[in-house]
Amino acid sequence: MKRDSYVYGHFDMNGNCFYIGKGVGGRAYAKSTRARHPIWFYYVNKHLNGQYEAKILKDNLTDDEAEELEAELILKYSKQLINWVRPIVAKTAQRVYISNN
Repeated sequence: MKRDSYVYGHFDMNGNCFYIGKGVGGRAYAKSTRARHPIWFYYVNKHLNGQYEAKILKDNLTDDEAEELEAELILKYSKQLINWVRPIVAKTAQRVYISNN
């Protein structure tokens, strides 16, 4: 089983996470209109002046592990995120702590 997936966060310049995603390769850093939802562009441009930082939160995951962790983190931090898809259930008990550092 391939372990090339990861879970990432996008953070404002104060260290607050506003987006959680999963991907492979350069997905965390992609800025194309095909890679991001219009809500993401609106938020980044209007509220952050285009300034944010992408951080890999956990890597070396299978696609299923990444999907489960992404769902858990979106569910846990949903009040502060702009993700437009909300997961219904997270299957794992893994924990990743998102800090302001």
